[in-house]
Amino acid sequence: MQNIINGKKCDASDKSVFNVSNPFNSRKIDTAPNSTERDIKRAIAYAKSEFEMWRQVPVSTKVDLLNIFMTKLIENKNELARLLNKETGMTIKQAELEIEKVRVGFLNYL
Repeated sequence: MQNIINGKKCDASDKSVFNVSNPFNSRKIDTAPNSTERDIKRAIAYAKSEFEMWRQVPVSTKVDLLNIFMTKLIENKNELARLLNKETGMTIKQAELEIEKVRVGFLNYL
């Protein structure tokens, strides 16, 4: 895995990583960047600058983007459920229910 900062995938600035394991069986799934304070400050600075741009986006456009997100969530729910299963040890059924909670939560905000 990598961080995503400024829309680009990147490693931790010091290249350090930690293992991501399935808590159910302890199998290694992947590695993730062990982000440094510098990485976090960079991500926050970028997010703050993007927030200023996002504030200017009309509500109707934001709703359209959220609807695109919802469509992608539903289209990819099986893959997302498999990833949640690996990362958390949840059963596939539990993972599907978690994805459904995201869908319902977003619908309540639209």
